[in-house]
Amino acid sequence: MGRTIEYVRQADIDRVRWPELIVKLAAEQHGITRADVMELLHIDANRAYCQLSKLIKAGRLKVVGRGRWARYTGM
Repeated sequence: MGRTIEYVRQADIDRVRWPELIVKLAAEQHGITRADVMELLHIDANRAYCQLSKLIKAGRLKVVGRGRWARYTGM
């Protein structure tokens, strides 16, 4: 898991590309958690949640589970 995050992070992190990087990581890991997004982008939990929520509303990710055990997968 750590190698996948490092690999995706190498792709010039830029706020405009955050959604693309999140979706790419979710596809490569077959699902991600909020903690994975926090580690990938070096952001706090609230910002990670906002990014994930935007991707869910846009139909690019779906949530599996609830609360602490929620995972996000590609569509």
